[in-house]
Amino acid sequence: MGGGAMKRAILAFSCLAALAATIATGAGEPATALKAGVMLHFPPRPDRRVTLDNWQAAPFNRWSLQNTERVIPTAIVHRGRETPAWFQRNEQDLNDVAFTAGGGAPMTIRRMLSETYTDAFLVLHQGKIVTESYFNGMKPHTPHLLHTATQALIGDLAGILVAKGFVDPAAAVTDYAPELTHSGYRGAAVADLLNMATGVRYAEADPNPRGAFGEYRIAMAWTPAGAAAPAIYEFLATLGQESAHGEKFTYRSCDTDALAWVLQRGANRPLPDLLSEELWSKLRPEHPAGVTVDRAGSAAAAAGFSATLRDVGRFGQMHLQEGQFAGRQIVPRKWILMGRVDSAPNLLSASAAAEMPAKAFNRQWWVRDGAAGVVMAVGGFGQLIYVDPVADVVVVKFSSWPTSANAKFLWNTVSAVEELAARLGSVGRK
Repeated sequence: MGGGAMKRAILAFSCLAALAATIATGAGEPATALKAGVMLHFPPRPDRRVTLDNWQAAPFNRWSLQNTERVIPTAIVHRGRETPAWFQRNEQDLNDVAFTAGGGAPMTIRRMLSETYTDAFLVLHQGKIVTESYFNGMKPHTPHLLHTATQALIGDLAGILVAKGFVDPAAAVTDYAPELTHSGYRGAAVADLLNMATGVRYAEADPNPRGAFGEYRIAMAWTPAGAAAPAIYEFLATLGQESAHGEKFTYRSCDTDALAWVLQRGANRPLPDLLSEELWSKLRPEHPAGVTVDRAGSAAAAAGFSATLRDVGRFGQMHLQEGQFAGRQIVPRKWILMGRVDSAPNLLSASAAAEMPAKAFNRQWWVRDGAAGVVMAVGGFGQLIYVDPVADVVVVKFSSWPTSANAKFLWNTVSAVEELAARLGSVGRK
């Protein structure tokens, strides 16, 4: 093909890709990163290029959530030297399993996976892989950003360090981070961080780009900023207080970063090393993981972790098995069990429960059913780790929704997962 013909072919393909990017979720399937032409050429077209300005916007996030380390500086969480702990397989076709979606309409697993912009989907039953599927160009070796599902790893890491005596949940936050003495965290206990029960003035859904949430994203190095912009821990010190500590749950991602500061000070090691040495490597994963870092090199503990599908499945299976996996007790059993309880001050308000299919937030996990011990880790843009110890089911779902939050997508996903858990659990009990 001549040079002119080649250029015309590339231009034609780029135009088609741009058109595909506009496809809505109505009649057709959501456009993949490839069909949208995102980061496709060498170099990519300027209007299809992922940048720090657009990486979380659709359709660019269909590529960026699988390539976060190419957008934001990322520290490695090493996997260790042990051979991977391989899952056995009992694969089943669950695509046509039907469940009741929002509004009472019937829906199949296949349709749910398509309509909710799924990148990867894993179902474990009795510790075996029942379903493992990849979409949108994702592969088994591809890491995916967990967003705020990262918090579950921080909660379990805290359990390990508490058991080892590095951190005391009853101690004051400022005992570990005296830099917060003049902030809204003054008077808060470490346990308040674990349960997001501080009274710090911070609104997670603040639409003002110069509000606390916008400043937080700048501090994480997730959005562009000048050289004088604060890093995460400097940002935490600027927050004030609006209510008493320890009285009620209010979702604040910044509390997880404050918790990570405490953990690092208590153990005198940086978070990527702590995650690797105390948790990740002990799962005997297949691949290293990663965590984004800010301008000071500090890890974004609330939302920055990336890992592959099966490796996150190993983490979920460990949590289901009460902290035990691959022949060792990784997280104390008591810590896991106490984190499955839905009691005050961890309970969600009525308004929060209407959006989030959970009853409480406990030790950095969402409690779906305290009586059955069902917990979830939920992340922006559709990340989910679902643990049902009664049904003996773990589900991991990676997604790249067009928006960070979508109550319909989340409820349909959880409804589908619960139908699968009910079916698999009933088979397992026969």
